[in-house]
Amino acid sequence: VRKAWEEKAEYTLMGEQIDQDSSSEQKSSFLSRLVRRIIENLQLEIEDVHLAVKGCDIAAGVVLKSLRLSTTDNDGNVKFVDRQATHDAFLHKELLISGFGIYLQEDMTSEGTTNLE
Repeated sequence: VRKAWEEKAEYTLMGEQIDQDSSSEQKSSFLSRLVRRIIENLQLEIEDVHLAVKGCDIAAGVVLKSLRLSTTDNDGNVKFVDRQATHDAFLHKELLISGFGIYLQEDMTSEGTTNLE
């Protein structure tokens, strides 16, 4: 009787462990789906960037008026996309860059100042 009870106790403990594992897998799976959905629909907008490096009578820099990254549907319309519901194998993104430029200015004044706009 004792041996049968011990075997049943071990089976019950193992069953609870399996239930806990499947519960943690479900939580992990839900969390991973949520993070994936957030990343897939992340939108990024950057405006008016000017990076400049000055020194040794030289100035170099990068300018960017705007950068926009967004998720779109198949037709290119900006939209929240749920690929799990649509079963779409592709994720469409749109990147718009406006006013991008790189410059190098060599002939700076002897005082080490210049007007960079």
